[in-house]
Amino acid sequence: MTAEQTFRSKSSDLIAKLMGDFPIVAEAGFAVAGNGGCESNGFSTLQEIKPVVPGSRGGWGWFQWTGPRRRAFEAYCKRNNLDPASDQANYAW
Repeated sequence: MTAEQTFRSKSSDLIAKLMGDFPIVAEAGFAVAGNGGCESNGFSTLQEIKPVVPGSRGGWGWFQWTGPRRRAFEAYCKRNNLDPASDQANYAW
């Protein structure tokens, strides 16, 4: 599946879930999905390809969490027995 196909298949479900879980308008859901999709190559590349900080692990996940935010995300996943690559973990965080 291409990055565009992955984005199209995940973004509409993500937007609907966001609107059901939070008091937001559709445009806000579109913004969240668009930002996450842009950061992660259409939700298909979870590990940052070329980290900005040399020698670092770079960003991870839909929103390319780095540094302390990445460590917090990974700790959250470990505490909750979630796969950091899963849609469930990325949405929950």
